[in-house]
Amino acid sequence: MVCPDWSAPEDLDDAAARIATFANYQGGQSCISVQRVLADRSVFDALTERVVAAVEAQRTGDPWDDATDVGPLIDTAAADRVTGWVAEAVAAGATVLTGGGRDGATVEPTVLVDVPADAAVSCEEVFGPVLVLEPVAGVTRPSRGSTTPATGCRPGSSPATCRPPSAPTASWRSAAW
Repeated sequence: MVCPDWSAPEDLDDAAARIATFANYQGGQSCISVQRVLADRSVFDALTERVVAAVEAQRTGDPWDDATDVGPLIDTAAADRVTGWVAEAVAAGATVLTGGGRDGATVEPTVLVDVPADAAVSCEEVFGPVLVLEPVAGVTRPSRGSTTPATGCRPGSSPATCRPPSAPTASWRSAAW
């Protein structure tokens, strides 16, 4: 979640670097990898530009090579699934801003926008180097101890017990997700 108070160029640079890194480390094959980023419309375009640049700067290759940022998936079947989900999203209207290609089990780090809410890459765990960026309106930080109107979750609640709504509305507030 990127809120409008992160509009300074340095903040956006930092957010983009962290998003790119944590979306694609271990080939995106981590239960806690960044897969979907909601950004306030006021920062969305500037953030998107920076995220794409940060992702394009990442190098794919042999995971034992120190120059490699993003290694292969566990096998070609996993790469087939990931690229299939990307293709499905594109067929439904999503746009690939960078990546989407593949060499064997290695999938290029991919950034998507305009992804339909029901596309697998938007609502399922991709477990691959795919990132969905989505603009939202009216994102603000909750006050200490407050709850989010849409979920009643307290900031810092465990994602296992408290999840944000799948289709955020203007009334949804950021928490620790």
